[in-house]
Amino acid sequence: EIENTGALKQYTTVHKQAQVQLPRLSSWYGPVDYAFSGIVMKANSVSECPRLIAAYQHMVENLFQPNNIDCSSDCFLINQYRTGRDSCGEHSDNEPEVDLSKPVVTLSLGQQRCMLIREAKNAGNAITIKLDQGSVLVMHGTDFQKKYTHQIPKDNAITAARTSVTYRTCSSSFLRTRNALSTPLVEMAITPVLANLYSRTVPAPKTPG
Repeated sequence: EIENTGALKQYTTVHKQAQVQLPRLSSWYGPVDYAFSGIVMKANSVSECPRLIAAYQHMVENLFQPNNIDCSSDCFLINQYRTGRDSCGEHSDNEPEVDLSKPVVTLSLGQQRCMLIREAKNAGNAITIKLDQGSVLVMHGTDFQKKYTHQIPKDNAITAARTSVTYRTCSSSFLRTRNALSTPLVEMAITPVLANLYSRTVPAPKTPG
């Protein structure tokens, strides 16, 4: 589904007065454009990815609600790391478009990669988390993005691709400045998609004879 949208592209930013391509492919889905590091990602409609909405609703029912985790996400960022040479530098998800009081949820697909999470005011205090196929990482807490940074370091030993889907919640105050509205993913109708994903027609067994 991600590949079929055709929205993944390699964005370019400016570093030390030179244009530099980000070492990954990205696409953004939500009610407004997404800007960071001098880059503006044009918004694609979340309805273009019904399976990713279905996956989020599955997480809501089986992970978020049982653990009292907020499930108001209405947008998501897709990053594709084609090989271990692709990466994401140290950063926090603290752009004005993002509601910092809501969790940031990352679904990992494909090749295992490691994420380094570091305390912003104490660089020596860091942990490395292995993100396996199908794993879900929740950066939870009202000040997580203020206290910690995270990154996907390069790993030249890796030759396969990993794709991450990072679900977020748009800031209501930012949406008001853009006269934009959003719909939480949990409120989107995806029943037909779930039926297509999980139901299978099983032929009736033949009667011996």
